[in-house]
Amino acid sequence: MSNSAVANVETEVLDCCPNCHSKNLSKWCEAHDRLLGLATQTFAYHRCNDCDILFQSHRPVESAISLFYPEDYAPYAGAGGKRGRWQWIDRAALWATDRLIGSAEFKSRMDTFYEALDAKPVVLDFGCGSGKFLDIARAKGCETIGMDFSPVALAHVAGRGHRALAISDVDWQAIADRSVGLIRMNHVVEHLYDPRRVLGLLCQKLRPGGSIHIATPNAASFSAELYHEHWFSLDCPRHIMIFTPRSLSNLARDCRFEDIEVVQEPLTKDMVRSHLYREVDGGRLDRENVIAAHSDGALALKFARASRRAVQLQRCDRIHLLARAA
Repeated sequence: MSNSAVANVETEVLDCCPNCHSKNLSKWCEAHDRLLGLATQTFAYHRCNDCDILFQSHRPVESAISLFYPEDYAPYAGAGGKRGRWQWIDRAALWATDRLIGSAEFKSRMDTFYEALDAKPVVLDFGCGSGKFLDIARAKGCETIGMDFSPVALAHVAGRGHRALAISDVDWQAIADRSVGLIRMNHVVEHLYDPRRVLGLLCQKLRPGGSIHIATPNAASFSAELYHEHWFSLDCPRHIMIFTPRSLSNLARDCRFEDIEVVQEPLTKDMVRSHLYREVDGGRLDRENVIAAHSDGALALKFARASRRAVQLQRCDRIHLLARAA
């Protein structure tokens, strides 16, 4: 990904938790844009000791955050790992790692969630990106709606035949209340400046009993505790608030969701890439090599034992909240 550096942006400093407004806070770390290297500006994170979220306390103002999302923004851009005759070794190692850490159980639970949905619901993908999930839903006969902040993403989704809406007050009104059967938020909630408002609006669009699936990093993960500013899922400054299972469940409950379940996702790649960020700071690795490491089978196996332990203690790098509208 080729990106141009941005000048220092306007920032703001929060003296209380943006979720519960408590001032019972603990300084967590200072960090910069490791993923894209768009600015050398340093930002700060605090943890709220009352509601348990990890949030950016010194952060870009909301009107400036778009500067950190270039048109080709994608967390896995450039990934691909080895090619040719060595590729099968990586594939075998990754398969073995999945077996060791229990990925099959997670995939089975997610399959069960989607299989239990009513036939052909209206599907809203909030933060739809490339629209791949919408393509799958439409192939199953669903009416599909994609919402995103990016005009480029929306143009792409519209070009693929989906209904494309900007995340704006006007386009929220274009979706009838109580009309949607399934909402998906795949690694979006952590990017929002006001997730409480957004989840409230989404619940309003779901029909009674409609389902929501939220995937997001886990601020209570082993990796977060171990790596702090090097934690891959910190993704400073794009990740504004990062939730724990408890804080995300409480937020969903406050927004009138029920039958809430949080599922931990076993995986090694975020732990691997957090470790490699440390290697970058130590001058032992180039930043551009960190993303591609997600498909390195040898590294995956190296971290499989730690990842398995995270599964056992329910402290994985990613969590999935499944719930229904009241």
